[in-house]
Amino acid sequence: MAIIQAINAWEILDSRGQPTVLANVQLNNGVRTVAAVPSGASTGEHEALELRMGMPTATWAKACSKR
Repeated sequence: MAIIQAINAWEILDSRGQPTVLANVQLNNGVRTVAAVPSGASTGEHEALELRMGMPTATWAKACSKR
């Protein structure tokens, strides 16, 4: 079974100009992958929870740099 060795993430802007996350994951077997995850327009009860900073000085108060 592969084990995660490293995860790097960056805040990017999606096609609508909304801040979102791009992640780079490296496994111990040498596999590397990158994924960008735009926030969706759906607001159903089964949707993923977004953690936003809510700081008025951040990009539209929707920055994704919560740790």
